[in-house]
Amino acid sequence: MKTTVKGLRFLFFFFFLLGCSDQDDAIVNHDPVCDVGNTTFQQMYSSLAVASSSHELVTMDSEIHEYSFTLSSSKTICSIGYQSVHSDPAIPYIIEIENNDTNIVLYSGTHIFSQTATSYVAPTSTISLLPNVSYSIRRIQTNWDGDAYNVCGRLIESYDNLNTISVLPISLNGMTVTGSKFSDVSDATNGPGDIDFILPYIDIVFEN
Repeated sequence: MKTTVKGLRFLFFFFFLLGCSDQDDAIVNHDPVCDVGNTTFQQMYSSLAVASSSHELVTMDSEIHEYSFTLSSSKTICSIGYQSVHSDPAIPYIIEIENNDTNIVLYSGTHIFSQTATSYVAPTSTISLLPNVSYSIRRIQTNWDGDAYNVCGRLIESYDNLNTISVLPISLNGMTVTGSKFSDVSDATNGPGDIDFILPYIDIVFEN
């Protein structure tokens, strides 16, 4: 009987340890994921591109290309995507994120992007965004190098028979792009963009 009791105690202790091990294995801390594939912005842009009135162009010889957006929940930007059209691949762009409600620039960084495809850069500081706040993301290129094309950028413009067609605001997955804006550094103004028929391609990637 004593041997049996000892055996039962051993089995109980064994299964207790096994149960604890299973519980420990079930507790997994997932690191944030930064996935540049099929982002919310990419899906928005693609949905506009297939419309018969949409024209994907490299145009708008303005130093600043930007669009404004809001979020329905807090997000952290982990990567920013853009494609350079400058003739010199070593010329960088300035990327800025601004809170339009406070006119405070939350991020300003200088980055080099590929000429052949959209490439992605990680912000050099954390960019945390709040819900129900108007933000703008912009790219700035002031190096004309004697050619207006060097400050142009990739975008979708919606028009039919020279009449513009409104495509903004557009909403998906808790993000709403409200408008766009194009200007030069010398005449730039604060506040959200109000152009509703053009969307510049500046991809935002949020942590998952």
